[in-house]
Amino acid sequence: MKFGKKITYVILCFLLLAFIRINPVLGAFDYSYLELASGGMGGGGIAVLEGSRALFGNPAAIGEEGNLEFRLWGSQLWGLKELQRSSFSSMYTTSLGGFGLSFSLFGKSDFYQETNISLLYGRRFFKKFHAGLRANYYKLALPSEYGSQQTFGIDLGLLYQPKPLIAVGLSLNNMNGPKIGGDKLPFVTTLGIGVFPADWTTFSLDVEFDEDFPGSAKIGEEIEIIDNFLIRTGVSVNPIKLHFGAGFIWRNSDIEAAYIIHPDLGGSLFFNFGYELHLNK
Repeated sequence: MKFGKKITYVILCFLLLAFIRINPVLGAFDYSYLELASGGMGGGGIAVLEGSRALFGNPAAIGEEGNLEFRLWGSQLWGLKELQRSSFSSMYTTSLGGFGLSFSLFGKSDFYQETNISLLYGRRFFKKFHAGLRANYYKLALPSEYGSQQTFGIDLGLLYQPKPLIAVGLSLNNMNGPKIGGDKLPFVTTLGIGVFPADWTTFSLDVEFDEDFPGSAKIGEEIEIIDNFLIRTGVSVNPIKLHFGAGFIWRNSDIEAAYIIHPDLGGSLFFNFGYELHLNK
């Protein structure tokens, strides 16, 4: 590695480590904002998001039977290719349950890159209760002279909706204590509540406990201000961040955006595209 490239590598490493340390909700192999309905509502929503929107959240929230969904996501934080993120997710829900597949990348292949491939299965066990499991393959790649490491993680999700007005979700990530590069990936517990006071608005409150960082809270709201146009806002703490989002639905497609303001790093803009087929209609 040439000297100039080494200096660039060291600077970017410091930037990456600072990003992970001061922004704990986006640490290593953390995919909190890979669903932009969540990103616009404070980063939570494990009790309100379902289908392909839940592939990076609550694996129990499988969505409506007969739906086949696809979703693409991408961003480049602060204009740096070394901090680019992208993902693909798909969910197919049948009478036997929901089957999901997701693939995501963070970083740059010749610098620092995280790869995550997940398989998900969830189903309804009783009229008001859902459960799901997600199996994750994690790979951490560094420049060729440093090699790469990989490991596997298991997540569990539960969802209970006693009344149409309210839902409660629970997500347990990395229950098996996976390690990569000698370091244990954090065990994260998230408890969420969703409230649906009307068919045009949703409230979400999540409390997240990470063994490596202080607990955090995420609260947000989604409002359909006119047919097929949604606006979202929210706040998350530790550190305090402001969240804004919007979504436009056209037939079976949707385009969404979220803008998240960090107190130290400033704002970042995110986009995704979704497509949904209703096979039972």
